[in-house]
Amino acid sequence: MQGFSKVVGTTFRDDVDLSKLKVGDDLILVREKDNQYDPNAVAIYANFDDKAKQIGYVKRELAQDMAKLMDAGEVMVGEITQITGGHDGQNHGVNYKFW
Repeated sequence: MQGFSKVVGTTFRDDVDLSKLKVGDDLILVREKDNQYDPNAVAIYANFDDKAKQIGYVKRELAQDMAKLMDAGEVMVGEITQITGGHDGQNHGVNYKFW
């Protein structure tokens, strides 16, 4: 499975500075089987000064298929393709590709 998407939930992550990310940065996708809101949740992590921090989640529509693959042992990764927003009072957003 591969494709492009937008990281969801970035506006709720006040513990990370998304402006420090850049196009080409690697992303780690982590299955969250015990997520109380979505049993198919897949969290997205990025490195900040050599420490992985969560920046958001895979969209629910994609997470359902990814969860099945990840539960079967497939490793999913990604890469940042675009950083959006961050000016005129806008929050930052992150677009990525995954495989």
